[in-house]
Amino acid sequence: MEHGGLVGRYLFHCDCLMKIGENWRSGCVLIIGCLLGAHGCSTPARVPIADLTAETSRPLVRTVQPGETLYVLAWEAGIDYRVIARANGLKPPYRVVPGQRIRVSNLDDQGHGATPPPKVIVSTAPVKSFKGTRLKTNKDTSGSHTAPVNGETTQRTWLWPAQGKVLRRFTTGEESNGIEIGGREGTLIRASANGKVVYAGSGLRGYGNLLILKHDNQLLSAYANNRRLLVKENDTIAAGMEIAEMGKKNTGSARLHFEIRKNGKPVNPLNYLPARAGD
Repeated sequence: MEHGGLVGRYLFHCDCLMKIGENWRSGCVLIIGCLLGAHGCSTPARVPIADLTAETSRPLVRTVQPGETLYVLAWEAGIDYRVIARANGLKPPYRVVPGQRIRVSNLDDQGHGATPPPKVIVSTAPVKSFKGTRLKTNKDTSGSHTAPVNGETTQRTWLWPAQGKVLRRFTTGEESNGIEIGGREGTLIRASANGKVVYAGSGLRGYGNLLILKHDNQLLSAYANNRRLLVKENDTIAAGMEIAEMGKKNTGSARLHFEIRKNGKPVNPLNYLPARAGD
């Protein structure tokens, strides 16, 4: 009866509007709009999730916090550290201090200095333990090797940082910027390539205890969710060196989150690591 009375009242209003309106169709359209509006008022409004992570929410300027480095600021912003350094007049070794204000967004020269290196081919020969495979440059039609760009090394041995199963793969966008490798808590994590520690800390949200290694001017790698860090900033690291102990993610399971970034952008680590059966 309650629903019937409600419909009756709306039909009465519809009849009135049709009499005073210019045509029947526009009156019913108006009433349908009223009905939808009345229903909308009875339910709470929902804020789209996308609004919470919109690109416009990123700050133009970041205030450096204790323990932060230029590299972790660039990692957070997803920008090549050299671009941020140029925009803020920073010179090598790119030191920043707590309280310093660093521009990290709307940079005019984001495309400068990021010329991609020659393509590489990853050998798919099976490997054992932490023995890596060598990346080789493509050959041109004349049979000669492509010359390195800006003197960068184009051959590198990459090692698996842990030997567990790949639990999550790299995807484009921001769904998964790297891979997650399972294991037991406390499993030793090893450096995937020679490099230098440019960040060691827990200041980057979502990464837990994090290490970032710089391998050259273009390539950096990250090792996240560690239980304990075994190295510190500015340490020189050799490939295969023990650098951390695997910790548990907020899901409760032990796993390593591993990323490789080239010119500030995430790339698929599986394109660099030696192929393994089942991966």
